[in-house]
Amino acid sequence: TSGECLLRLGGHEDFLYSAVFSPDGALVATASKDGTAKIWSAISRECLLTLGGHGGSVRSVAFSPDSASVATASDDETAKIWSATSGECLLRLGGHEDFLYSAVFSPDGALVATASKDGTAKIWSAISRECLLTLGGHGGSVRSVAFSPDSASVATASDDETAKIWSATSGECLL
Repeated sequence: TSGECLLRLGGHEDFLYSAVFSPDGALVATASKDGTAKIWSAISRECLLTLGGHGGSVRSVAFSPDSASVATASDDETAKIWSATSGECLLRLGGHEDFLYSAVFSPDGALVATASKDGTAKIWSAISRECLLTLGGHGGSVRSVAFSPDSASVATASDDETAKIWSATSGECLL
């Protein structure tokens, strides 16, 4: 209630695009224009890992539901899935034609969705890295993507001034 800053995480070399807590609350991940994501202890403030494998700004970072993995979205037109404990890159998701704004896990952890300046969102297997669906009905950049709580639907938000709801299994635009 005091508005006091509880924790300051400094260590990136350029501005930050994103900061998120892990679902278990033990970790914080940050994404930066410096081309890295970092994983921090929410208790000790220590930087535990620097994820430095992208070739451009890292615009978003998201934890898997079990806090074991992190998804990053980058200006290098890829998303990557990393181990949140070792920092190892587990999967590279490539297929967009412009930079990515967002990458998120489904609540069940089986899927990853990405949103891109190329005007599409994609749904990927979080295990095989296979692109399962391309959602291409927007008339502008897709800035944001989110799964429904049951992982059955995906919401997208675009520069075309619309949000759309899609089936995560068929790719049909539902709304």
